[in-house]
Amino acid sequence: MKKQLRSRNPTTSGFTLLELLVVVFIIGILSAMGIPSWFSMINRQRVSTAQAQVVQALRSAQTTAKQTRSPQTVTFYPAEVIPTIEISGNKQKLGNGEIKEGMIQLEIPTGTESITFNGEGNVDADSLPFKVVVAGANDNPRRCVLVRTILGAMTQGADGEPVCNP
Repeated sequence: MKKQLRSRNPTTSGFTLLELLVVVFIIGILSAMGIPSWFSMINRQRVSTAQAQVVQALRSAQTTAKQTRSPQTVTFYPAEVIPTIEISGNKQKLGNGEIKEGMIQLEIPTGTESITFNGEGNVDADSLPFKVVVAGANDNPRRCVLVRTILGAMTQGADGEPVCNP
């Protein structure tokens, strides 16, 4: 009986080396195809978040100006390593510290880096239209925020859309 058990060949189970290499190769190809689109999605999300933060800063200043009946100025610092927004003396970096150097750029095409809301929340007609462009790394994607009217009406969209070309 013992002799019979020992003479039997044990069966091998599992995958061959070739099968494992094919699976690793396929996973590598799928990863290589998916990574660029992943980075593109992350970059779009960063730009959209920064755009929302610009809109929030402008609306917050406008609301505070109406409530306190005193002028509120929003100043943009696009030349800083991480673009910064200042609302009446309070500075905040875009992305709340989660954006690193070179990930986001601010552009103020009009050359005026600040806008002031008076005590009624209105804007001086001479500073209109006030446009802020938020761009990702390599200038792609681009989003804009536009203050269009003296009442402080704001629109936002992708750069190149009619809404962003006053």
